[in-house]
Amino acid sequence: MKVRALLLGGGLVLLSSSSFGSTCLNNTTVAALQLLGANGCDVILANQTVTFSNFNASGSALNASAVLDMDSGIGLAGFTFTDPGSHFNSVFALSYTAAIQPGSCAANFSCAITGVFEQSALTPQDSTGSITLSESAGSPAALTVSHQTDNLDGTINVQTISKTATYNGAPSLISFESAVFATATTSVPEPLSLSLVGSGLIALGVVRRKKRL
Repeated sequence: MKVRALLLGGGLVLLSSSSFGSTCLNNTTVAALQLLGANGCDVILANQTVTFSNFNASGSALNASAVLDMDSGIGLAGFTFTDPGSHFNSVFALSYTAAIQPGSCAANFSCAITGVFEQSALTPQDSTGSITLSESAGSPAALTVSHQTDNLDGTINVQTISKTATYNGAPSLISFESAVFATATTSVPEPLSLSLVGSGLIALGVVRRKKRL
């Protein structure tokens, strides 16, 4: 059994692997993600870890492939779902939960899920295909040929978000990308800022000393 160590209050605490999800695979399937259950899998970003769990699917999403989407630079984490054939050809529902893993936020940072990103590839241009999105935080959205991207960074501030996507089954959906933005904000001055402040105080002290002389 894998064991991870967490430093709390100066003491070392050992945690079993059941306390954490496994690392998310670059290429997997919706069926495999469902099997992970509540433990889910982890996407490790620069200053925090996002756990994806509680996947649930029905209809054509049951056989979908899932490719990991990750960009540490902007804190993006999620998956692109595709049908093994050329298009999703029937209705589906797909849901999951994304959460900042407790204890994963880097020291002196404040971490949160601050936005959502969804994108569909619908074709042809006269397609009636649509994906209806509902989320536990933020605004609902609909992806259509004329509005294939829903990009809402910086609109929420939560530790956990649940998403559900429902496809109406018009046989024109090539892929569906669903992700979150996880933001880590520093809560202490950078070392350079501290040194500049220190230099300023020293200079001020020198000026005051000259005035006294």
